[in-house]
Amino acid sequence: PAAPVALFGMPGIGKTTMAQALCRDEEIKRRFPDGPIWIEIGREPVRDVSARLRDATVLLGGKSESDLPPLM
Repeated sequence: PAAPVALFGMPGIGKTTMAQALCRDEEIKRRFPDGPIWIEIGREPVRDVSARLRDATVLLGGKSESDLPPLM
């Protein structure tokens, strides 16, 4: 089973470089043939993080918020 992974740390230490290298790794490509979902959050996100996760869910074939029943 796959688990979400996040990289964090101070600016300029190579987080993006590491993530890009992992996305090009042959074993990673084999295990995740559809590729990664890349969500940049940042210290002060431009958009709401939950909105980005909802967008990713829809891209993966999940239901959009408008398709879900209302909360009680």
